[in-house]
Order: sequence, then C-alpha cells, then structure tokens
Amino acid sequence: MKVTFRIRYSTRPGQILRIAGSIPSLGEHQTDRSLKMHYMDDRYWTLEMHIPEELILAGASVSYRYILESEGSEWVEEWDADRRIEPWMARNSELVLIDTWNHAGDIHQVFQTSPFRKVLLQSASNDRGSDGDQTFSHRFIVRCPLLLPNEELCLTGSDERMGGWDRGAACSMLVDDDQWVADLDLSAAAWPVTYKYAVRDRQSKQIVRYEVGENRLVGVDEACSSGLTQIN
Repeated sequence: MKVTFRIRYSTRPGQILRIAGSIPSLGEHQTDRSLKMHYMDDRYWTLEMHIPEELILAGASVSYRYILESEGSEWVEEWDADRRIEPWMARNSELVLIDTWNHAGDIHQVFQTSPFRKVLLQSASNDRGSDGDQTFSHRFIVRCPLLLPNEELCLTGSDERMGGWDRGAACSMLVDDDQWVADLDLSAAAWPVTYKYAVRDRQSKQIVRYEVGENRLVGVDEACSSGLTQIN
C-alpha cells in the first residue's frame, strides 16, 4: 500500500522533519534510524513510501511519530503522539496521512494525561452515534478538549456533508479511544472545503461554540483518488 505522510510544520533554515515508527521500514521507533522527510512548501513536510499490506494486516496497528532535527544536533520529539495506521486501512490502495505537530504546551494536551482521559471520556465513550458515511474518502480526527457532560464535538463546514455551515446540521463525531472521529465521503466535494470543529449541546444538537482561529481548509491536493485521506 502506498502511504504518504504529511506533517504541518513551518520550519526555520537548518531544521528538518523526520519520522519514526513501529515497523522496520520506519526504524522500529529508534530515533537514529528515523527517516528524513522532504520539504514540500511552507505548510508541509512529506514522505511517500510503500508499506506491505501484510505488515498492516498482521493484527496490531502501525504506530508512528514525528521528530524535529535542528542544525543536526538537537532532536525534539512531538509530545504524546499516539499516531496509528489501523489494520482496516489496508483495504485501501493508497493512504494519505495529514498530521499536525503536537506541541506539549498546547492547552488541549493537558487533558490527554491519563487522569483526565479516564474522567472526561468515560461518559462520552458509550455514545457511538455518528452521521458518518459508510463509504468514506476522508477521516477527520481531533483530540478531546475539556467538555461538559452535556456537550459533544461536531464538524461543521462548507460541504453539505458537514452541514453547509448550518449551526443545526453539523456532522456528528464519535469517540474512538481518546479521539473524536468523523468519516465523510468528499469524493464529489467542491474544493477547497473549509471547516471548523465545534462544541454542541447533546440534546438540542445546536452549536454552542466554535474552535478559535481561522477556518481549517482541505484542498483537492490533499486527497488521494483511490484511497483514504486521514486528517489529524
């Protein structure tokens, strides 16, 4: 299976991004065997490789993480990055993984420590309902922020499958371990697609607040024609 790794990170001169993972071709998580990635543009570093389907279908997920190398001497690993290629993904002929660097100082990372995860996700983990498509081209993943018991995450955006920015028609997300996930078929989308994550009331399904910052964007160049794109 062809796998394309892309990491959103704006580097300075002298910095490069590397990747390490649990399989031999990714260095078996040994930093000194990690692979150098290629500078794509001011948004992304990328690496394409072939991973044998039998490695992915062996039963356990393939884990990976990114490493920042500065001036060839200082190596910094992203914080608590539990990134995975799951066995079911091997049914696709191509997989594009679009990731964002996990900074230890990000406020939402505080809530990923085990005491918070056990408390915050306990009530939500039983709710598996989702508006996701049975056949999907894109998987959207976001880590859980601090939510109230009557709140849940949703995905809203310009595409009709995201509700067309209608506050009452956003796409549901489901809890998968410590993450919220939405699966959508965007094969017929009008590109680019803009979107945001939002918090809504569990009962009324009305959005109560949006994530801060500019709208997120996914373009046609961030999709694979014959497989799955996962945006993390």
